[in-house]
Amino acid sequence: MGKYTAYGKEVDSKIQSQLDSICKVIIKYLNPVSILLIGGFGRGEGSVIFKKGKFIPINDYDLYAITEKDYSSEVIEKMCTEASESIGKRCIDFHDYSKDMVYSIEKTFYPDIRVMTLNSLRKLPPFLKYYEIKYSSSVIYGKDILSQMPNFKITEVPNQDGLRFLMNRLSLMIMHFSPKFIKNTSPSDRERVINFNSKTALSCAEALLLYSRKFVSSYGKRAEILEKTFSRDFPELAKKIPKLPKIIRKYTNQKIKPDYNSIKEYIQDWFDLRDYSLEILNFLILKFTGKKAESPEELAKIMNIYYPMSYLKNYLKAKFNLKSNFLVSFLNPFANISLNLIYSRTLSSSTKRINLSPLLHPLSPPDMKIFPAAILIISSLNRDGTINSELFLKSRKYLKQVYPDNPKIYDKLDWEEMRKTFGTAFNLYGFQRLI
Repeated sequence: MGKYTAYGKEVDSKIQSQLDSICKVIIKYLNPVSILLIGGFGRGEGSVIFKKGKFIPINDYDLYAITEKDYSSEVIEKMCTEASESIGKRCIDFHDYSKDMVYSIEKTFYPDIRVMTLNSLRKLPPFLKYYEIKYSSSVIYGKDILSQMPNFKITEVPNQDGLRFLMNRLSLMIMHFSPKFIKNTSPSDRERVINFNSKTALSCAEALLLYSRKFVSSYGKRAEILEKTFSRDFPELAKKIPKLPKIIRKYTNQKIKPDYNSIKEYIQDWFDLRDYSLEILNFLILKFTGKKAESPEELAKIMNIYYPMSYLKNYLKAKFNLKSNFLVSFLNPFANISLNLIYSRTLSSSTKRINLSPLLHPLSPPDMKIFPAAILIISSLNRDGTINSELFLKSRKYLKQVYPDNPKIYDKLDWEEMRKTFGTAFNLYGFQRLI
């Protein structure tokens, strides 16, 4: 194992060279106290491949610049653009993900740089993303300020974080898949499907181990723990999806040491991971709400109506260190309304016209409208590429609450247009980074 990947010093030196270039740009704009490398590269499990002798990192470098003061979005955007250009890449706009089906590992790699003040870092709530920063990131410039973060315990991290990350992966599966792939895929399409299969498999392990409180930051160790504990800790799921640990191991290995030629059944794996993820969601939703879903329609409904209270209650408790259940319940509807108001402004700015549709259903946050739509959309695609019209059409109820309605999608059962519309709504909300 090397510092950044499983490949050792030679690859590390190439990554270090790129990180040095990025750091120079960050220092130029922000004069940071510290720069943290998080994610796979931060924990020594970053993904790289070699094409024609050329070293190619996969996905992104996830970085946090820790500063003494806040900076404007204009300064940060300019910095990110220059940082990308410093390693021969370009910044990724969210429209790239939802509308452009042309994909290549080389073109979609970029440095994802976020900025946080030192004062904010000292007060971070116990969310999974911050837990991983605390215990599995690398300081690549400046002071080691990780000791100044709160000493999170995994038992303090809301279980709901695992479900939310898994729903994000299911949403990305919709955005990066086409029924056309079932009959024919180009080499880049194959890489695309395999990459997002990997993300989903890793999130399946993440959600279950967070629930069982056996979560660790290492991808490889997660797969190992789940192989040993799945049948004992999750007997109901083990009966329904007994092959889950095997496919998680397969795609964990792919994540750590990618070999696209070794994975032949990636389309079947996409559908298997879709089905496994929905089973895990159903399991977790039952645990969190006491409501059991017998169909995708029921699962979507429970997530939209009953789950938001459990979801935001734990968020508010963790975010603001609230102890009183009464106060949390009192604040919950106001938090939902606030999230819908912020998203309505973002949507209006993006579409260049006033759009109040999120405010017509104010007691469910935007993602609890987007995610139910995702459940129905992804469930509607049959393994032969045909579409279950009933499920597909029912997704409209939720999607039109977060994005302008497009009747043509539903008249034609048009997966490609649905993928674009859903992807735009998902990214509009997600890129706000509110939760």
